[in-house]
Amino acid sequence: HGQAPKPFLKPAKSQSRKSCIETMKAKLESEVAGI
Repeated sequence: HGQAPKPFLKPAKSQSRKSCIETMKAKLESEVAGI
């Protein structure tokens, strides 16, 4: 039972990290466009 959640957690972590990076990129781009 202890091994079941692991495969679930890894994709979720990488997904949240990806969306975080995308959000940061969007912020940077909007700031650059604003300047």
